[in-house]
Amino acid sequence: MNSDSSPGLEAPGLEASTSLDVRGVSVRFGGLTALDDVSLTAAGRQVTGIIGPNGAGKTTLLNVLCGFVRPQSGAISFGGRPLARLRPSQLAGRGIARTLQGTGLFAGLTVLENVMTGAASQRRAGFWSAMFGLPRSDRDERRLRRVRLYSGAATAAELITENQLMNRMHRCLLIATALLSGGALARTPLVLLTDFGTTDGAVSAMKGVAYGVSQDLLISDLSHENPDIFTGAYRLYQAEEFWPKGTVFVAVVDPGVGTERRGIGLEVARSAGGTLSFVGPDNGLLVAAAEAAGEAPVSRLVELARDPVPPDRGATFDGRDVFAPAVAALCTGTALEKLGEPIDPLSLVRLVGGVVEEGRLHDGRCCLRTEVTWVDHFGNLQLAATVADARVAGIPLTGSVELAARIESGRQHPDALPHSLVPDGVQLRCVEAFGELGQGEFGLLVDANGHLSVVAGEASAGHWLNVVAGELLVLAW
Repeated sequence: MNSDSSPGLEAPGLEASTSLDVRGVSVRFGGLTALDDVSLTAAGRQVTGIIGPNGAGKTTLLNVLCGFVRPQSGAISFGGRPLARLRPSQLAGRGIARTLQGTGLFAGLTVLENVMTGAASQRRAGFWSAMFGLPRSDRDERRLRRVRLYSGAATAAELITENQLMNRMHRCLLIATALLSGGALARTPLVLLTDFGTTDGAVSAMKGVAYGVSQDLLISDLSHENPDIFTGAYRLYQAEEFWPKGTVFVAVVDPGVGTERRGIGLEVARSAGGTLSFVGPDNGLLVAAAEAAGEAPVSRLVELARDPVPPDRGATFDGRDVFAPAVAALCTGTALEKLGEPIDPLSLVRLVGGVVEEGRLHDGRCCLRTEVTWVDHFGNLQLAATVADARVAGIPLTGSVELAARIESGRQHPDALPHSLVPDGVQLRCVEAFGELGQGEFGLLVDANGHLSVVAGEASAGHWLNVVAGELLVLAW
């Protein structure tokens, strides 16, 4: 068999930097040595052949690569990540799949549906959703038809009918199914969140650098023109759970360019399965979002390496020069550890949680003092207090509460709302949906992320109450 891979046919979905490395693999079955110190490198976007006579160990090597046989010695890595002791299903999630010698096609399915059976490692719906045809399973199927299939393969699958398939086409169909199983026909989403304006060229420059690494990237915009770190963290928190496993987020809000602030990359295991990766400045935004999405504290993280700044440029655009190349590398299979040096999680900058304090007013009423963490596009005031805080404090979520005070710039006004455009001591009716409020009526509801929000019917609560993020509100009942 060959010891390295020579330039050849290119395969979609893998970058040249994503190589399969086999080093010193040996397999023995009793007294028979099937593989003896085998080493090879198969580069990404190339076809590598394994040649040898019957009994040379070709099938055994493939079984080792796919996790069906464990070698007695040696090491295997893919894209810089070791593959030791991973089950075949886990290897498929990392991009390694195979076909068998038998065809094993489903005669009752179309060509496209046969290929889609290989998407088990990418599905979001569980077994029971698929068995009973629940909506989540239907959404999975629509997503696979629209997005996950490589356009060329999908077109061919729709044009070729089952009775036109000859033996050689059966083999091609099996290869397409294996490619989808290993994720080679899917693209890792790269999602951008920045404080850049949408009318200048900064966002486009970041995308251009990323596409320079790979034109196969799938780049999406989450949000731009974020005014501060808290807003950026909240918007990332809003969206991250709905993106598929493996998504890479880059958040460039208040990057601190030209200072000692570090650029970091981190990865978390998501409670729903799979991982999410985050890249950006070490200012607390990434850690807050990552730990909200993950099932455990951040443990895999690096300080991103920086290339020397050219003499004719300043070090003022980390989004283009540091973060865009890093996220593009992650999306194309580069291991996180290859982007920089590991750092201690305890050294990370963390955002201070919003203020939530229970108490009583001078008239004996219960109250909850809570910080406004974000004012959205519609003027709704998201509070640091969650629905759990409200239940503990005893807020009557089926009645009404009074907005008894606002604390601005450290000055408390206990009996009025200074500079507000509405009467003092405004009542907030507790509702479940915006539509329950009359025009201009103020209300309190639990938003889609489980936080309390002060809202106004068909109006901006932030405008009429003259409240901005960072101020404290006192709710009394």
